[in-house]
Order: sequence, then C-alpha cells, then structure tokens
Amino acid sequence: MTLWQVEDKSGVKIMEDFYHYLSKGKRKDVALRMAKLNHLNNSDPLTAHPHFWLGYVNIGNPDPLYTSKDVYFVIFLFIAILLVFADWHFRRKRLKRKIQI
Repeated sequence: MTLWQVEDKSGVKIMEDFYHYLSKGKRKDVALRMAKLNHLNNSDPLTAHPHFWLGYVNIGNPDPLYTSKDVYFVIFLFIAILLVFADWHFRRKRLKRKIQI
C-alpha cells in the first residue's frame, strides 16, 4: 500500500519491479526493498527524492507468494524414476513367466 498519493511513472516502475521480484520467490518485504533500491539506482536526482518511493510500505504477512520450483522438479524426477523402475521390474517378471511356460 502507499501512505500518500505517489507519482504514476515512478509508481509503475516500482510495482513492476516489486512483482518481478515476487515472481522470483522473494519475500514481500525484500521484493519491495529491492524494487525501491532499483528505482533509486535508475532515477534522476528529482525522482530519487523520498516522496517518489518512500510511500510504499508492506503491511501484513511478508512471506513469499511462490516457493522455489526446484522442489517440484525433484519430486517429479523421483516419481519418474520410480515409475521407470516399476515398469522395468514388471516387464522382467512377465518375461520370466513366459520363459517358464
């Protein structure tokens, strides 16, 4: 939220960066801080004034919206390996039964 009306051009860039960092799995407070720092690093002396960026604050739960996708990849990989092993095991078992008959 903002504590006062903010200038549109700076606000759009700060919010774009904020949501970009959120999509990378950053905590909300960290994402807002990084967006503000990015704004300061890329702004002219006028828009670097705190009036343009200090009004944005994080209220509430600062936890990230998304977790890392690496966990899902590892789970998927484990299930895929398990399915391949199960398929190999049942094919081998079936082949042994055919040979015995």
